[in-house]
This record gives sequence, structure tokens and C-alpha cells, in this order.
Amino acid sequence: MKTYNPLITVVTVVYNGKESIEETILSVINQTYKNIEYIIIDGASTDGTVDIIKKYDNRITYWVSEPDKCIYEAKNKGIEKATGDWINFMNVGDTFVSDDTVNQISNYLKEDLNIVYGDCLLKYNDQSESIYKKSNNFGKVIFHIPFCHQSAFVKTSLMKEFKFELTYTCTGDYNFFFNVYKCKKNNALRVPIPVSLYDMHGVSNSLTALKEYYQISRRHASNRFIPLYHYIRLSFARFKIKVKDILPEKMTEKYISFKRKIYIK
Repeated sequence: MKTYNPLITVVTVVYNGKESIEETILSVINQTYKNIEYIIIDGASTDGTVDIIKKYDNRITYWVSEPDKCIYEAKNKGIEKATGDWINFMNVGDTFVSDDTVNQISNYLKEDLNIVYGDCLLKYNDQSESIYKKSNNFGKVIFHIPFCHQSAFVKTSLMKEFKFELTYTCTGDYNFFFNVYKCKKNNALRVPIPVSLYDMHGVSNSLTALKEYYQISRRHASNRFIPLYHYIRLSFARFKIKVKDILPEKMTEKYISFKRKIYIK
């Protein structure tokens, strides 16, 4: 019989997400695991998102609609309001793989762990089927985030200690986990089950992300090799952009399709 039944805080950050916010909300409130605190941080949406949130007001623990500087400030607001033992960020457009996902993950949550994470399914607008993306060992965070953040459950105390820095536009998650790794608070457990269905629409600009990866690695890495690795990735990305600009459109489409296939390995 399971004795550890922690309160899990799920935070959804949204801005003008009318088309997909309801799907995300239903994914959370329909979970079979009932010890969930649900928080929604809306950035003062003007497209009707708030009307949908109000529709489920009695199933949401706390929500607010007000301007924020960036997505990471919104996430920090969620962290500040969280009272659960663990936090998961399930942002607008993303969902849990099934209604029983949180219940499955709860079986792996232990008091002596700081991070528990699983795999994810990637969904592209131009594809009917999602792509299975396996997570990796947490130690690979020096090179990249080894999991989709929506598939991670992090101790609330750890998130309140570090929070997200507002310096970065699209890699604040990477900075957070790299910092946790550097401070040796990375007692993490990988669970080989799919946790989230991640919407790849509007994914952060890769060149901007790689620039910030390089900056973060220079800040946190304990040796010079890691920043060099990220600098080479950035340089190669710039080169690929120049090459794609001169390639025929069909060839570019084939390249993108090939990239998606190797992305899941």
C-alpha cells in the first residue's frame, strides 16, 4: 500500500491561448490522481482565454490574469503560489498523455528525490501522429535538457529556492536545471513512461536558444569543454541557416523531415 501521497501542484502558463487552453485544463482536472493543486497564470489575455478559464473556476485552485514581463516571470508567479510538495508545468497547448498519468508518476515520487521525469510525445501541426521522444540521464544536462520540462515533476522547495531567472528569453528551464546540477541537488529519477504530449508549435527559435545555451554553459560549466561544445553547435546552426537559404524548398522540407526522425534518438 502506497503511504506517500503528496500534493502535486500543476501550473499552466498561458497568454492568448483560446484555441488550446481548454484541452490543457481538461487534461489536468480529469486526472485520476486527486491530490492535485491546479494553478493557472494568464498574462492578461485578450482573445477569450479568460472566459474559458472562468468556465472551470470551481476546478481550479488559483488563477490570475495580469500582465507579466515574460513566460519565466509567469512561471515564478506559479511557484510562489504553489503549496504542493511537487510542481509540474503543463503549459497551454500541452497535455498529459492520459488521465492516469499523474497517478502513475505518483508511484515514483519519493521524499529523498528532487526531480522525477519521464518521456514525452511530440506533436507537430502538419503531422497526424505524434513522435515518441525518450528522456535521457540527468547528467546530460550539461549538453541539453535531457527531458521535456512538461514531463518533469520537481520538488517545490527546490523550485522556490532557485526559481527561473528572467535573463533568458527561451532557455530559462535549461538554466534552472543546469544550476541544480552544478549545485549537486540533482538527485533525479528517470521513469520510462510517456508523461506529456508536447505541442511543437511555436517552439523557441533554435538559434536564439543555442546562443543562450552557450551563455549558460559559460556561466555554470566546470570546464572549458562544455562551452566549446555549445559554441560549435551555435556555429554549425548558423552555417545550416545559410545553406538552407540557398537550397530548393523541397530539399529543405526533406531536411526538416529527416531532422525530426533523428531528433527522437
